[in-house]
Amino acid sequence: MKASSGSLILGLAALLLPGLTVSAVFLNARPNRLQFLTEESVSLSCEGQQSSAGWTVRRTAGGGKTQRCGDGPQDFGSFDGSSCIISDLSTLSDSGVYWCENSDGHKTPELNITVSAALVSLSVLVSILAGVLLLCKRQAGLAVQLLSGLAVSAGLAVLLLSGLTVSAGAFPPPTVSTVRLLCHLVVFCPYCMSTILMLSIYCSRKTGNKQPVSRETADRVDCEDYGNVTTEHAF
Repeated sequence: MKASSGSLILGLAALLLPGLTVSAVFLNARPNRLQFLTEESVSLSCEGQQSSAGWTVRRTAGGGKTQRCGDGPQDFGSFDGSSCIISDLSTLSDSGVYWCENSDGHKTPELNITVSAALVSLSVLVSILAGVLLLCKRQAGLAVQLLSGLAVSAGLAVLLLSGLTVSAGAFPPPTVSTVRLLCHLVVFCPYCMSTILMLSIYCSRKTGNKQPVSRETADRVDCEDYGNVTTEHAF
């Protein structure tokens, strides 16, 4: 009876051990995000509370073909002993599902990595009124600001906050003359407003300093003038 109980415990342990092993090891991406731009680099490593020796990074990308990280002709990336480095990410070949797998066939939870040449949201900076200001960048490294979940970057793409949907060519690019006009307006509008305000204040003060002439003062002046008049008689 004891022998059968011991065998049962060992059998349960053998069934549960692979599940514990998989949950203890996971695939970690650096930078810690799933959306990347073309020509960027990413470092993938199998990490966990226990030793990750014997685990390799694998993926299904580029038409559903399964590959492993290594230096072979059929492999992807380069393995430096602890991490899988993928340089110059490509939209077609590097977008796919990644995971860690050991020699026994046990797998970690998968990461769905997307590589795009359009705008990709990086981080939420600060809330402004009802909108959200996002910092985004393009492949060229230029920064744009998204207000209220919607922005246009030189007519190339529009990034919607809901679902991070990317659509290309939504709006025509602004012309150089329009940009210059906006810059001039931003510079000269405060100056014009301050000048008008100062003129209005000066005029109001100048008008207020003039004292109205009362009726009594006017009558007194008339009487004095009348007393000073001499009457000439003709003889």
